[in-house]
Amino acid sequence: MKEIYTALRAAFEAASASDNEAAPAYAKLRDGIDWSATLQSTPTTTRPVVERWFGAACSGFRNGSMGALGRAVRASADRLEWIAIYQAYEDDPTLTSFLDNYAILRLVGPNGPLVCEDMTVALTLQGPNTLYPPHAHKQEEVYGVLAGSAAWQRGAEPWVTREPEEIFLHPSGVRHATRTAGEPLLSLACWTRDATLPIVFVTA
Repeated sequence: MKEIYTALRAAFEAASASDNEAAPAYAKLRDGIDWSATLQSTPTTTRPVVERWFGAACSGFRNGSMGALGRAVRASADRLEWIAIYQAYEDDPTLTSFLDNYAILRLVGPNGPLVCEDMTVALTLQGPNTLYPPHAHKQEEVYGVLAGSAAWQRGAEPWVTREPEEIFLHPSGVRHATRTAGEPLLSLACWTRDATLPIVFVTA
Protein backbone atom coordinates (compact mmCIF):
# COMPACT_ATOMS: atom_id res chain seq x y z
CA MET A 1 0.00 0.00 0.00
CA LYS A 2 2.89 2.40 0.61
CA GLU A 3 3.56 2.41 -3.12
CA ILE A 4 0.11 3.91 -3.68
CA TYR A 5 0.87 6.86 -1.42
CA THR A 6 4.29 7.43 -2.99
CA ALA A 7 2.58 7.60 -6.38
CA LEU A 8 -0.24 9.77 -5.00
CA ARG A 9 2.18 12.31 -3.57
CA ALA A 10 4.08 12.38 -6.87
CA ALA A 11 0.80 13.01 -8.71
CA PHE A 12 0.05 15.92 -6.40
CA GLU A 13 3.55 17.31 -6.97
CA ALA A 14 3.12 17.14 -10.73
CA ALA A 15 -0.32 18.71 -10.64
CA SER A 16 0.85 21.49 -8.31
CA ALA A 17 3.63 22.40 -10.72
CA SER A 18 1.31 22.69 -13.72
CA ASP A 19 -0.30 25.85 -15.07
CA ASN A 20 -3.78 24.31 -14.70
CA GLU A 21 -6.38 26.18 -12.63
CA ALA A 22 -6.50 23.13 -10.34
CA ALA A 23 -2.81 23.51 -9.37
CA PRO A 24 -3.37 25.60 -6.19
CA ALA A 25 -5.89 23.08 -4.86
CA TYR A 26 -3.48 20.22 -5.53
CA ALA A 27 -0.82 22.18 -3.65
CA LYS A 28 -3.19 22.44 -0.67
CA LEU A 29 -3.59 18.67 -0.70
CA ARG A 30 0.13 18.06 -1.05
CA ASP A 31 0.93 20.35 1.88
CA GLY A 32 -2.09 19.53 4.06
CA ILE A 33 -1.64 15.75 4.29
CA ASP A 34 0.71 14.20 6.82
CA TRP A 35 2.49 11.77 4.53
CA SER A 36 4.50 10.32 7.43
CA ALA A 37 1.39 9.13 9.31
CA THR A 38 0.92 5.43 9.92
CA LEU A 39 -1.53 3.80 7.51
CA GLN A 40 -4.61 2.35 9.18
CA SER A 41 -5.62 -1.18 8.27
CA THR A 42 -8.82 -1.58 6.25
CA PRO A 43 -10.75 -4.68 5.18
CA THR A 44 -10.55 -5.99 1.66
CA THR A 45 -13.94 -5.50 0.00
CA THR A 46 -15.20 -5.26 -3.54
CA ARG A 47 -18.31 -4.26 -5.46
CA PRO A 48 -19.98 -5.70 -8.57
CA VAL A 49 -18.86 -2.73 -10.67
CA VAL A 50 -15.27 -3.37 -9.57
CA GLU A 51 -15.49 -7.05 -10.50
CA ARG A 52 -16.84 -6.11 -13.90
CA TRP A 53 -14.76 -3.10 -14.86
CA PHE A 54 -11.63 -2.50 -12.76
CA GLY A 55 -9.48 -4.80 -14.88
CA ALA A 56 -10.67 -3.17 -18.09
CA ALA A 57 -9.99 0.29 -16.68
CA CYS A 58 -6.45 -0.74 -15.77
CA SER A 59 -5.67 -1.34 -19.44
CA GLY A 60 -5.97 2.38 -20.14
CA PHE A 61 -3.12 3.89 -18.11
CA ARG A 62 -0.80 6.32 -19.89
CA ASN A 63 2.77 7.37 -19.11
CA GLY A 64 2.12 10.15 -16.63
CA SER A 65 1.69 10.66 -12.91
CA MET A 66 -1.96 9.59 -12.96
CA GLY A 67 -1.07 6.43 -14.86
CA ALA A 68 1.69 5.70 -12.36
CA LEU A 69 -0.84 6.02 -9.55
CA GLY A 70 -3.17 3.65 -11.37
CA ARG A 71 -0.44 1.06 -11.79
CA ALA A 72 0.39 1.27 -8.07
CA VAL A 73 -3.27 0.69 -7.22
CA ARG A 74 -3.47 -2.24 -9.63
CA ALA A 75 -0.44 -3.82 -7.92
CA SER A 76 -2.35 -3.78 -4.61
CA ALA A 77 -5.66 -4.92 -6.09
CA ASP A 78 -6.05 -7.81 -3.64
CA ARG A 79 -5.84 -5.48 -0.61
CA LEU A 80 -8.29 -2.71 -1.48
CA GLU A 81 -11.51 -1.60 0.22
CA TRP A 82 -13.95 -0.60 -2.52
CA ILE A 83 -17.18 0.74 -1.06
CA ALA A 84 -20.57 2.09 -2.09
CA ILE A 85 -21.56 5.64 -1.29
CA TYR A 86 -24.77 7.65 -1.14
CA GLN A 87 -26.62 5.02 0.88
CA ALA A 88 -29.18 7.71 1.76
CA TYR A 89 -30.30 7.59 -1.90
CA GLU A 90 -30.62 3.80 -2.23
CA ASP A 91 -34.42 3.97 -2.42
CA ASP A 92 -34.45 6.59 -5.17
CA PRO A 93 -35.28 4.74 -8.42
CA THR A 94 -33.78 7.54 -10.52
CA LEU A 95 -30.35 6.76 -9.06
CA THR A 96 -30.41 2.95 -9.19
CA SER A 97 -28.34 2.67 -12.38
CA PHE A 98 -25.73 5.10 -11.10
CA LEU A 99 -25.41 3.50 -7.67
CA ASP A 100 -25.05 0.04 -9.24
CA ASN A 101 -22.25 1.27 -11.48
CA TYR A 102 -20.15 3.38 -9.12
CA ALA A 103 -17.71 2.63 -6.31
CA ILE A 104 -14.97 4.47 -4.47
CA LEU A 105 -11.66 3.57 -2.88
CA ARG A 106 -10.86 5.86 0.05
CA LEU A 107 -7.19 6.78 0.29
CA VAL A 108 -7.13 9.85 2.55
CA GLY A 109 -9.76 11.31 4.90
CA PRO A 110 -11.43 10.95 8.27
CA ASN A 111 -12.10 7.28 7.49
CA GLY A 112 -9.29 6.59 5.08
CA PRO A 113 -6.19 4.47 5.54
CA LEU A 114 -4.23 7.73 5.73
CA VAL A 115 -6.23 9.75 8.25
CA CYS A 116 -6.81 13.44 7.55
CA GLU A 117 -9.71 15.17 9.28
CA ASP A 118 -10.39 17.94 6.77
CA MET A 119 -9.41 16.60 3.35
CA THR A 120 -10.43 13.56 1.34
CA VAL A 121 -8.79 11.69 -1.50
CA ALA A 122 -10.47 8.76 -3.24
CA LEU A 123 -10.33 6.80 -6.43
CA THR A 124 -13.67 6.47 -8.19
CA LEU A 125 -14.71 3.76 -10.63
CA GLN A 126 -17.68 4.49 -12.89
CA GLY A 127 -18.96 1.85 -15.28
CA PRO A 128 -19.69 2.47 -18.97
CA ASN A 129 -22.87 4.20 -20.14
CA THR A 130 -23.50 5.68 -16.71
CA LEU A 131 -24.48 9.18 -15.65
CA TYR A 132 -23.18 10.58 -12.37
CA PRO A 133 -26.12 12.99 -11.97
CA PRO A 134 -25.72 16.73 -11.48
CA HIS A 135 -24.77 17.50 -7.89
CA ALA A 136 -23.13 20.21 -5.84
CA HIS A 137 -21.27 20.56 -2.56
CA LYS A 138 -19.54 23.22 -0.51
CA GLN A 139 -16.17 21.53 -0.87
CA GLU A 140 -13.69 22.69 -3.48
CA GLU A 141 -12.89 19.60 -5.54
CA VAL A 142 -10.21 18.54 -7.96
CA TYR A 143 -10.26 15.56 -10.27
CA GLY A 144 -7.61 13.66 -12.19
CA VAL A 145 -8.33 11.06 -14.84
CA LEU A 146 -6.35 7.82 -14.47
CA ALA A 147 -7.99 5.83 -17.26
CA GLY A 148 -10.96 6.11 -19.57
CA SER A 149 -12.48 9.02 -21.46
CA ALA A 150 -15.68 10.59 -20.15
CA ALA A 151 -17.77 13.72 -20.56
CA TRP A 152 -17.92 16.24 -17.72
CA GLN A 153 -20.12 19.27 -17.22
CA ARG A 154 -19.48 22.14 -14.83
CA GLY A 155 -22.24 24.63 -14.09
CA ALA A 156 -23.78 25.98 -17.29
CA GLU A 157 -20.68 25.14 -19.32
CA PRO A 158 -20.99 22.65 -22.21
CA TRP A 159 -20.04 19.01 -21.76
CA VAL A 160 -16.30 18.46 -22.22
CA THR A 161 -14.54 15.16 -22.92
CA ARG A 162 -11.70 14.53 -20.45
CA GLU A 163 -8.86 12.14 -21.25
CA PRO A 164 -6.36 10.24 -19.07
CA GLU A 165 -3.81 12.48 -17.31
CA GLU A 166 -6.12 15.53 -17.37
CA ILE A 167 -6.73 17.43 -14.13
CA PHE A 168 -9.48 19.96 -13.46
CA LEU A 169 -11.28 21.93 -10.77
CA HIS A 170 -14.84 22.08 -9.45
CA PRO A 171 -15.13 25.29 -7.39
CA SER A 172 -17.18 25.36 -4.22
CA GLY A 173 -20.93 25.21 -4.81
CA VAL A 174 -20.75 24.71 -8.59
CA ARG A 175 -23.02 21.98 -10.02
CA HIS A 176 -21.23 19.26 -11.99
CA ALA A 177 -21.89 15.88 -13.59
CA THR A 178 -20.03 13.04 -15.32
CA ARG A 179 -21.19 10.80 -18.16
CA THR A 180 -19.36 7.72 -19.41
CA ALA A 181 -19.88 6.13 -22.81
CA GLY A 182 -18.42 2.80 -23.92
CA GLU A 183 -15.59 2.43 -21.41
CA PRO A 184 -15.18 2.58 -17.62
CA LEU A 185 -13.71 5.63 -15.92
CA LEU A 186 -11.10 5.47 -13.17
CA SER A 187 -10.48 8.86 -11.63
CA LEU A 188 -9.04 10.64 -8.63
CA ALA A 189 -11.44 12.86 -6.64
CA CYS A 190 -10.20 15.14 -3.85
CA TRP A 191 -11.82 17.61 -1.48
CA THR A 192 -9.54 20.26 -0.02
CA ARG A 193 -11.70 21.10 3.02
CA ASP A 194 -14.98 20.40 4.88
CA ALA A 195 -14.52 16.66 4.44
CA THR A 196 -17.63 15.61 6.36
CA LEU A 197 -20.22 17.82 4.67
CA PRO A 198 -22.72 16.08 2.33
CA ILE A 199 -23.39 16.56 -1.36
CA VAL A 200 -26.78 17.48 -2.82
CA PHE A 201 -28.14 15.96 -6.03
CA VAL A 202 -29.75 18.55 -8.29
CA THR A 203 -33.11 17.31 -9.56
CA ALA A 204 -34.38 20.41 -11.29
